[in-house]
Amino acid sequence: MSEDAGEVIRSTVELLRAGPPHNQLLSPLTQYLGVCDDSGAVVVNLPFEHVPFERRMRSLRYDPDVDPSERNHVLREMGAQLAELLSGIPGVSSRLAGRSRHRDDVVHLRVVLSASELSLLPYELAKLPVHGADASDQWLSLQSRPQVCVTRHIRSVGSYRGQWPDRPRILFVSGKGDRVPFEEHRAVLRAAVAPWVTEGRPEDYWLTVIENASVADVREAMEQDDDPYAIVHVLAHGAEDDTEDQVRFGIELADVNDAIYEDVVSGERFASALTAGERLPAAVVLSSCDSAQQGGIEVPGASFAHALHAAGVPFVVGSQFPLTEEGSIPLTEVLYDGMLWGEHPIRIVADARRRLHTDAPVDAHDWGSLVVYEALPDELDERLETVRYRRARTALDAALESFDRAVEAARDDVEAVGDDLAPRIEELRGRLPARGPYAAECRALSASSRKRQAEATYRLGEWRPDEGEPQFAQTLGLLHEAFDDYSAALRKFIVIGDEPFHRAASLHWVAVQTCSLGTVLDRPLLPGCWETAHLSATEYLEHENARERGWAHGSLIELWLLKLTEAGIESEHEHRRTKVAEHVDGLTRLDPALGSFMIASTRRQLDRYHEWWGAPGFFTSLGLGEREEWRREGGIVDTAREMSRKLTPLGRR
Repeated sequence: MSEDAGEVIRSTVELLRAGPPHNQLLSPLTQYLGVCDDSGAVVVNLPFEHVPFERRMRSLRYDPDVDPSERNHVLREMGAQLAELLSGIPGVSSRLAGRSRHRDDVVHLRVVLSASELSLLPYELAKLPVHGADASDQWLSLQSRPQVCVTRHIRSVGSYRGQWPDRPRILFVSGKGDRVPFEEHRAVLRAAVAPWVTEGRPEDYWLTVIENASVADVREAMEQDDDPYAIVHVLAHGAEDDTEDQVRFGIELADVNDAIYEDVVSGERFASALTAGERLPAAVVLSSCDSAQQGGIEVPGASFAHALHAAGVPFVVGSQFPLTEEGSIPLTEVLYDGMLWGEHPIRIVADARRRLHTDAPVDAHDWGSLVVYEALPDELDERLETVRYRRARTALDAALESFDRAVEAARDDVEAVGDDLAPRIEELRGRLPARGPYAAECRALSASSRKRQAEATYRLGEWRPDEGEPQFAQTLGLLHEAFDDYSAALRKFIVIGDEPFHRAASLHWVAVQTCSLGTVLDRPLLPGCWETAHLSATEYLEHENARERGWAHGSLIELWLLKLTEAGIESEHEHRRTKVAEHVDGLTRLDPALGSFMIASTRRQLDRYHEWWGAPGFFTSLGLGEREEWRREGGIVDTAREMSRKLTPLGRR
């Protein structure tokens, strides 16, 4: 299971000046006030004249007339000047060097923008600032200990207050496919959502693709979907907007009125399309050239990415120079492999820059072109704990569903079970959070998945007699591993220690499953395991939530069912059968139609007792003895079969 990956430690830098935000040229004569976190403010002057600065920036746009060596010289010189600027602000150098406590910490350097001319500066290209000395030879955004991620933030945009989306739905908006690497990006996105694809939620639920899209198509997609998109991925060429008096960059989409022509869509128009939905996406990824290019500063207006962020999108990824096609593919892979699993966006961006530095063409600087606008809350890590838990759990459920289907198909086709499914399930178990408030729940989910996998593996042994012995041995191993996981989860409930209080799982569920597998495997239980489960489930019968009361009835059904394996006088035996029936009745009163997941889950567990564990030959095939007490008349197998039938809708009996 996943381990602690260190912290994301934010430092904020801001440059302020008097006057309106626009119509100010870059000049060494202009005075700015530089502030970093709670350090003192200082007067700062920029080392740039506007016209030479623009000329140097143009040389970074892969102009074929500019020699690569000259371009590299400009990169290094610009990086040193930006490092000098940052080092002149008290606190910046010390925070970049001294705030990391863990080898995997990431220092998040947020640059707050207000004046338009300051948006022109490529902060992402800065060398590492060193206080009182020349700039380091190391690029700030590429240093490894600690990693540093440079982002931009608009002063007027408040921190994101919503819940970070826990369903990784993507809207893929593409320009003309013959002009952009459409198939390559679609392949990356399809692979990214594949872990969550099921029969009930197929690929087109997770990934909506609009090829040769217009801005109207985007608006309609945002309006029509009741389940909002978490991310909008845009693949289109960047282009100058000739409807503006000064240089402005937009993206080329299909013209609404004539599909032959392109419509250069501004950031403001695209933001209007995004706001047509129930809520804005949490992230927009712009795989297009110049999407974070400021353009002119004479009148109000800003880059495409800046405009989306100003409209409230909390996380916008863009590019301040042309982005190579070779760089756009690994960038997309890294971004979505992280975002869809609930990793911290700042950590993902730091990893993406390093990947671009290693994988992009040797004469490219895509890593420095990457620009991120963000308004992420300080407590995002806590919110992402829930996202990581839910996404890992959903992906594991999807993999187990695929495994179940493959095993069922093997009844008629022995080649139906893919060898890659079991390792994939094990990999997904490793994604379940091992620390934090979901640790106990996830340890129990790991156990539950092993038990489900063990059942399918046992069926394979039955349907493939020549492979029966190794399949049964694997079944027994999985069941013992499941028992160990359930027991460990139960201990996490009993001894809380330094971990935060548990979420999601209930004590009675974990304790009941421990008792169940312990009985099946004849493994010793923690003292008082049955009594602990009974006490917890009984208290839950008074819960204000009907669903929680239903799960408590399910636990009590199973607890009294397990008592039927014990010796006792006839009156005790009948009492236990009566208690099982009472709680089955309590469950059916909560759901008379018998159509809920709660009913189906309880029925499935009852079926395990009479169709699997209680089936002739189960215990002996696994070397667990005869277990005659399971097959006596009116015992655990007969009672489980009878109660399962009571929980089955009439049309399916």
